[in-house]
Amino acid sequence: MQPRALMEYMVSANLAFQTKDRIPDIYEHWIARDFFTYIRIAQGSDSRADFLSIMNRPKRYIGRDSLPDETVCFDEWVKLYEEQPWVAERIEKLWYDLKHLSRLSPYAAINYIRRGIGYDDDLAEYAEYRNANKEDFYEVADEILASAKGYRTFEEWFAHIEEYRQELKRLAQEKRRNQNAVTFATLHSAKGLEFPCVFVVGMEDGLFPGNRAMGDEEEMVQKARQSGVLRLVLQKAHDAGGQLLYVLQPAPALHIVLFLQHPHIAGAVTHIFVELHQPQI
Repeated sequence: MQPRALMEYMVSANLAFQTKDRIPDIYEHWIARDFFTYIRIAQGSDSRADFLSIMNRPKRYIGRDSLPDETVCFDEWVKLYEEQPWVAERIEKLWYDLKHLSRLSPYAAINYIRRGIGYDDDLAEYAEYRNANKEDFYEVADEILASAKGYRTFEEWFAHIEEYRQELKRLAQEKRRNQNAVTFATLHSAKGLEFPCVFVVGMEDGLFPGNRAMGDEEEMVQKARQSGVLRLVLQKAHDAGGQLLYVLQPAPALHIVLFLQHPHIAGAVTHIFVELHQPQI
């Protein structure tokens, strides 16, 4: 479970929270901006800048010089490629895809951009070109897709996004700590702190340790360090009152690590696993 999802839920439920770390705004990510641009054009934008942003994501091999004006007219755009019908067909397909997007819910629209239009394939190609891990890009797209779920209209979803972003700005500007608020912290920033009640989230397979750590020696060393930090965090929480220590959705490997390597907190961990519940978020 990602912190963004938890914080957005807190905003929707009007629950006070604060952060120990700077939380990046996922809606500022270039992948999110591409999704929003597709949606903006589907809703009627004819801005040249918008079209230039996404017309080759995925690659359609359309030249930038084919859009000389500040606004775009599809009929004129297609006519420019009368002698290159394969390019004209791609422009017509883009027109069809945009018309289809305009009739979809936010969740269905993001899903269609990724799989129907082929944005995920473009991400994979870009990751290979940049020698990056495509799963990192997919994770960003998955978060945005999950955020859109449950909203019937783009107006509702965008209003929620704006409320969340305003809350991030408020948190960044806030100087005083609120003693009556939930505190979000990473494992590293939580070291040395004590709380009467601690929820440790993100212990699922593929998140802790991450998929990238499997079989990668350098990543495994890093995850081993993180496991040591996790032990310190759990120890602090246990010392402050183990009955209020909860680990949400623990991976099977975490059971083994805690029980075999850290038996001094086994009592608290037993309580955690017995009382474990799936969070309804």
